[in-house]
This record gives sequence, structure tokens and C-alpha cells, in this order.
Amino acid sequence: MYETKITTKLLSKVNSPQDIKHFSFPKLNELAEEVRETLICVCAKNGGHIGTNLGVVELTIALHYAFDSPKDKLVFDTTHQTYTHKLLTGKREKFDTICTPKGIPRFSVRSDNVHDCWGAGHASTGLSAAMGMAEARKRNKKQYEVVAIVGDGAMTGGMCFEAMNNIGYNQTDLLIVLNDNKMSISPNVGALYEYMKRLSMTSASDKPRREIGTIFEKLGIRYYGPVDGHDIEGLVQAFNELKHIRGPKLLHVLTEKGKGMQYMEKDKARWHEHAAFDIETGDPVKPKSPTLEGVAVQALIELAEKDDSIIGITAAMPSGTAMAKFGEKFPDRFYDVGIAEEHATTFAAGLACEGVKPFVCIYSPFLQRAFDQIMHDVSLQDLPVRFMVPKAAITGDGPTQGGILDLSYLRVIPNTVVMAPKDENELRHMIKTMQLYEKGPISVRYPKGNINSIPAEPLKEIPIGQAEVLREGKDVALIAIGSMVGDALKASDQLKGMGIEAAVVNARFAKPLDEKTIIHALKTCGKGITLEENTLVGGFGSAVLELLESRGLQDIHVTRIGAPDEYIGYDDPKNIKAGYGMNVESIVARAKEWVARTK
Repeated sequence: MYETKITTKLLSKVNSPQDIKHFSFPKLNELAEEVRETLICVCAKNGGHIGTNLGVVELTIALHYAFDSPKDKLVFDTTHQTYTHKLLTGKREKFDTICTPKGIPRFSVRSDNVHDCWGAGHASTGLSAAMGMAEARKRNKKQYEVVAIVGDGAMTGGMCFEAMNNIGYNQTDLLIVLNDNKMSISPNVGALYEYMKRLSMTSASDKPRREIGTIFEKLGIRYYGPVDGHDIEGLVQAFNELKHIRGPKLLHVLTEKGKGMQYMEKDKARWHEHAAFDIETGDPVKPKSPTLEGVAVQALIELAEKDDSIIGITAAMPSGTAMAKFGEKFPDRFYDVGIAEEHATTFAAGLACEGVKPFVCIYSPFLQRAFDQIMHDVSLQDLPVRFMVPKAAITGDGPTQGGILDLSYLRVIPNTVVMAPKDENELRHMIKTMQLYEKGPISVRYPKGNINSIPAEPLKEIPIGQAEVLREGKDVALIAIGSMVGDALKASDQLKGMGIEAAVVNARFAKPLDEKTIIHALKTCGKGITLEENTLVGGFGSAVLELLESRGLQDIHVTRIGAPDEYIGYDDPKNIKAGYGMNVESIVARAKEWVARTK
């Protein structure tokens, strides 16, 4: 096992990829061990995508040894597997800040690093981007190599097939490095995975069989491999040979997720991304607490035990969404469709056509990939697809991993119901409400995080579009939804001590609004503040303003609290919310100022 002290005799000399070019292959192997040790020690302290990155250490070193970044374009798909890349491209001295507030990004960001030619935090975009760069090179009459590094998990995404279809047809000159570790976030699924598994067992010398049988050759992309992804010398040799072959080609590379740590190699799904852990045992530093994701799925399980028409669906996230528990309980009623949010949504629409009750559980920042399918395939046909939308919050994990757009992008779709609970019991009731709703699409969004452990109530239906008044008041109405309701109550308590009576309304629904309750509270106070953990652009506050405008209520003054129109970076969520004026202290200050201004 690795010690907590990091050995960097070779790594300390590396400030750019050029610094490794003079290393011998034995030295490169030593460098790989130093990199692996660094990854383990830093991620043990900070958390991060440890399993994924341990698997690509040698591959990344070989790429930077054989190619000339940043002149040559190394396009990493998803980019969660770029920790070694960061260590080799000038981020070594700050690497111990990764996955910490205001630390270096855990994904690639074009503005952060000249070697990051492509930024991404979502899967399956790399091949399309690489094709664009390669075609631009041709038009600009420049000379450089374009290499797309894509995992076999990302290959379950439809964009990869769209890109390969176009790359093969255009005969675009680029290299695809297929990093095959037989894992996505969780174990891979699907016919392509089974095909890849068979292909990985085929000898690299069995060329005639491969040329006849590979799907890549049929698409016009020359296939090479499989090769050992942990053999730096063999990888460099392969890369150097492929440089001289023009047109589209694919190198099939076999790697081991969690390479170098036995407990990670044995439990790959658990170690895709992990919180801080004890290096010796692998145990989490902090005990795992019950989460809202678990609460939501447990409610779904309770309902499914009595209703066999309930079907569970997720897109490569059974663990993160807690839907794995549903799959364990009902294996014949659970579908993990891979990284394919669009397919998951339309697949659910087809199920709904035939009278079953699909519950689609996809993170908020990933569900936006299926916007057109929700609009065209679900809503337009009034199909009762139920969307469970976790991670709908300011997470501090960077702009691609936080969910602050879903209230807006779901609210603009006709015929939809959009809910957000104030606590875990209300979340459970909303899952029950979704089970009973049959008129069209319905969704519930809930944040990433631990629960308050309040006593569980029996499941009950919430009338569609019905808010609740939690506190009466005459000076200002705090109209809150979802995670902001608790902060509204705390702010109301503080305001009372200042002589300001603040009403608190738990809206529960961003669509449809409880017009009667909201207007009554605002008329009573003459002024109000909307609160949401969502962008202010087109969100819940916008819905309230639209309501007042449609009713001609020009004399009611409303201001909004929420996230601004910008991408949110890496930091502690508490710091981010404070900076945006979304914490309790800011709400109190805004309410005092608003009451004084509108008197």
C-alpha cells in the first residue's frame, strides 16, 4: 500500500510534456508509479475520480511522449480522466488543490490550461469535437495530429455513433484511442459492451477476422489492437506507427480501472468517484450518511411493491442516483440504458404508451441533454413519464455538475408539472403524487446532500399545483421553493426579532403555480421575495413575475433571489450561495432593504 508521503523524484522535474521526452522507457515506468502514488495520496485527502484516473496513467504518459501537445490536439472525452494529464501539463504544483473549494478544475477547461484543447464534464462529446478540429486543420492548411481519447462507457452515448458515422463517411484524418476498461460510472451495459468484450479477446494478429468483423471497419474507420494500456513502450510504438497512416483509425487500448490498488480493482463501480478515504483500508474518512437520493428511491420501492406497473430507468448512474437499490429489489423492472439520456426519455415514453409507469431518474445537469425528447416525445403526446431529478442544486463541482437550470428548462415545456420539496417527507409525498398522475410528464427535483432525519410520514398525494402557507405575515412575503424553504423559515425567524413579520409560502410547484395562495400572500404584504436554488433566468421567480403581469397586479413589488446568469465554478456550496446573496443572512438583509424601500 502507498504511504501518505509522496515520492516525486521524476515528477518534480516535469512542468510540461516536453520534460518527459528525454526519459527512457524504464524512467517513464518509474514516472508512472510516482504519478499513481500522487493520485492516490491527493484523492485520499480530497476525494475525486480516483479509479478512472489510476487506469489511464500509462496511457496518458504515452500520449504526451508520442505527441506534441499543445500543437497536437489531445481531445479527452468527458475529461474526468485527465488527472495525469494535469500533472504533466503544468498543474503539478497546484494538484493538491483538486476537488477542493477554489482548487484547480477536476475536468478540462479550455481557459485553464493551454493543453486543454477541449473542455467537458459530460460524456460522448469528444469524437465530434475532434472531427471539427481535424476538419478545421485541413481548411486552415495546418499540420498537427488530432487524437480523441474516449472510454468504452462514453461509447454508449449516441453522439459517439453520430460522430463515427460522419468521420467514416468524410474519411477525416484523426486517431481515436478507445480506452476500454469495461466500465462506465457503473458496470457497462448494452450490446456494444458485449461486442467490445468479445473484440478485446481477439488477438491483435488476427487481422483478417478483425477487418471482417469490427463495427468500426464497417463504418470506414480502420481498427487496430487490442493493445495493453499499461505498456508505455508498446503504446508509444503503436502511436508512432499510426501517425503515418492517414484517414480515420481507432486504437483499441485495454486498461484496468483502479490499477494499482487491489480494493479498487475489485470494486470498480464504487471507486469511479469517491470521497476522502483511508489509503490502507479504503474506508471513507467520513461515514456515509443517508441521502435524499436514497429517500426518493426508497419511496419508489415502497410504491413498486404494491404497483407492479412501476418501471425504474437510469442512464449509467444506478449508484449515484441510488436506483441500484431499486434494481436489486426489482431486477426485471429496472433498466440502466448507459450514457444515453435521450434514449432513456423516449424509451420511457414508449413504455408510457402501453400503460406502464416509467420513473426516469437522471441528474439535473444530465437530463438537460434530453430536452428535445421531453418536449417532442413526452410532453407533446401527453405521456405520463415521471422524472426524478437529483443533484438539482449548487454543488460546487463546477459548471457541468451542478443543477441550476432544470426549473427553467422544464418549466418552458407545455403540459408539464414541475415540483420541488422542502424536505425528505415532502419528497416522498411527491414520488407518490407522480405515481398517481396520468395526464402528462411530471418531475420532482431535489438537491444532492444528506437528509435532516425527520420522522417518516405515510406516503400521501399532494394536490397538483397546491402550495402551503408555513407562516403568516404582513410586511413581506417570502415565496420559496425546494431547498430554499428552510432558509426562508430561518430568515423569517430572524426578521421577527427585528419587528418585521415575514410570511413564508412553500410553493412546492414551479408549474403549475398555486396562483390563489401566492397572490393572496403578496397582496397581504404588498411586497415579496421569491427564493430558488436555480438560475433566475426563466426560473421560479420569473414564473411569479409572469403571474403578476398576467393579472395586471402592477402595484405588488417583487424581487428575486437565486443564481445569476453565469456558469458556477468550484467552491464550497455555502460560499457560493453567500456570494450570490442566497444564504439566510443575505435573505434577511434583502428583506429589510426591500421593506424599507417599498414603504
